[in-house]
Amino acid sequence: MAQVNDSLLYQPDEQPSHPASLLHGFQNTMSRLASMAATAAIVASAGGQSEGYLSWILFAAFAVCGLGTIFQTMRLWRLGSGYPISVIAATAFIAISISALAEGGPAMLSSLIAASALIQVAFISRLSLLRRFITPVISGTILMLLSATIIPVVFTQLSDLPEGAPSMAAPVLGGVTLGLLMGLRLFGSARWQQWGPLIAILAGCVIAAMLGLYDFGKVMDAPWVGIPEIAWPGFDLSFGATFWALLPGFVMVYLATTINSISETVVIQQVAWRRPRATDFRVVQGAHNLLALTNLAAAAVGTLPVRIVGTNSARILMTGVAARRMGVYAGLILLVAAFSPAIIALVAATPRPVLAAFIVFMLSLLFVQGMRTATQGG
Repeated sequence: MAQVNDSLLYQPDEQPSHPASLLHGFQNTMSRLASMAATAAIVASAGGQSEGYLSWILFAAFAVCGLGTIFQTMRLWRLGSGYPISVIAATAFIAISISALAEGGPAMLSSLIAASALIQVAFISRLSLLRRFITPVISGTILMLLSATIIPVVFTQLSDLPEGAPSMAAPVLGGVTLGLLMGLRLFGSARWQQWGPLIAILAGCVIAAMLGLYDFGKVMDAPWVGIPEIAWPGFDLSFGATFWALLPGFVMVYLATTINSISETVVIQQVAWRRPRATDFRVVQGAHNLLALTNLAAAAVGTLPVRIVGTNSARILMTGVAARRMGVYAGLILLVAAFSPAIIALVAATPRPVLAAFIVFMLSLLFVQGMRTATQGG
């Protein structure tokens, strides 16, 4: 008899209440907002761009990722997955995006994103040929390697605090956040576990505020509603030597992140239902067709490349919520944040040790799921 996942509270076709869906969507989006804000700031600064450009790509990234996340919950012809799969501005593209901005400017970056997205479409159209290679062993191993590779990098953020912060502040913030996550996971009921991420991050922020490490100044100065000055770069259609020199790097990063996200969309089908189901590669193809379309939209509005978040399945394991309605609310929150500079400032002020501890916990769950996937065939 197939093993039943009793810890799952809501399957994709079940509907939690609207308030519960809103709160789950909020906690799903909270760390995504901070991650995208950090990614955009690093790319714009290192690429020699202005504050106006940074404001524009943040606004456009939140809007594009919000719409991409909403449409991923649907199945429209060959587009969408039908699962609560989040889309985010990809940190994997930081280095190559900086090179594009430094060498050719924002218009060059948009052209490279568009060209790479078209190549991604061609790759996904041949997904049926890869079924025999993307086995549970391969999918599980990639997830384990992904977690093991990222966790050491995330650990470096545990001590990232403003100059002059107390020496014990980082261990306290990270320890409280991680301790609450582990405690609720090990000893809390399923109903309490679903709120674990929100409780842990809020507790970390409260302690940071008590230690004077939460920057309320930027939040107070930012307007609640507004859009940045339009800084649409257009496309560089000259296709010169710089474009052809940078294109292989973009394609390689796209293919690498696509292989990882294929594994993620395979695993999410296993953790999102109480009873195990066979992998549906039409779901995988639909998710990545929509992802390629989302990247074309990102190129059209002049923001950063996007990818499927690699911790969707870990979030479901942690919260027990795989409902599509939650994914819709997560996308709507991103759209609201796009038009609210104050919300962006509020989330971006979350101390790095708190976010790092949260990400380490999620990646640990993902590593365990990778082990289960890789060994499920004996």
